[in-house]
Amino acid sequence: MGTAIVVTSGKGGVGKSTVSLGLASQFAAGGERVLLLDCDAGLRSLDRMTGTEEALVFDSSDVVAGRCAPADAIYPCVTMPGVSLMPAPASGEDLVPERVMLRLVPLLKRYFDRVILDSPAGVGRGFRAAAAAADCALIVCNSDPVCIRDASIVRRLLTELEVPQQRLVINRFNAEYFGSLSAGREDAGGLRDLDDVIDLVPEDRQMTAAFQRGCVPADDLPGMTALSRIAARMNGVSVPLSL
Repeated sequence: MGTAIVVTSGKGGVGKSTVSLGLASQFAAGGERVLLLDCDAGLRSLDRMTGTEEALVFDSSDVVAGRCAPADAIYPCVTMPGVSLMPAPASGEDLVPERVMLRLVPLLKRYFDRVILDSPAGVGRGFRAAAAAADCALIVCNSDPVCIRDASIVRRLLTELEVPQQRLVINRFNAEYFGSLSAGREDAGGLRDLDDVIDLVPEDRQMTAAFQRGCVPADDLPGMTALSRIAARMNGVSVPLSL
């Protein structure tokens, strides 16, 4: 039985999909079978970012409606061996509800070591559906006060949804702002003991641009190196933060 990881933020535009893709590639590089589950109904992006856009016929809503078997809506990512994608519905009206995700995700975990759920922005029905069946969560934010506040709200909601393990990923890391976070200031969003729950991904435009083109970034880029360290930490390897 695999593990389901929801990648969420509250605020849009913080790089959830980039983090999801980067982690998927790193888990797969370690020999794991990884499924990306795009949960952003109506605004899906992972199909383009994985180079599977032209191959799509079915999506998660087709599986739920019984129009196809789950395997028919899963597409191998040819640029990332070991990674597959189940795309989100093209229409927001076809959002897979929370009660269905509670049945779908455990089914998918039987066949994949990691199911990475790329949550939509906000804390509405899409967020709740993505988080409902997750075993752990990565809360992605940037180092600005609004984003940190939203991360705190998401953390509280994840706790209410009984998602047991939560980690904070500061994407596009700004070293100057890190001082205020590690000092436990109020604008750190109520998060404490950050050294135990935090991961950092530096600003890396080359990595982001590669994923936007549907390509796999070079392993030695700073962002990919950071994501490799996050994957290792999630696998229980003791890897110190790299500032």
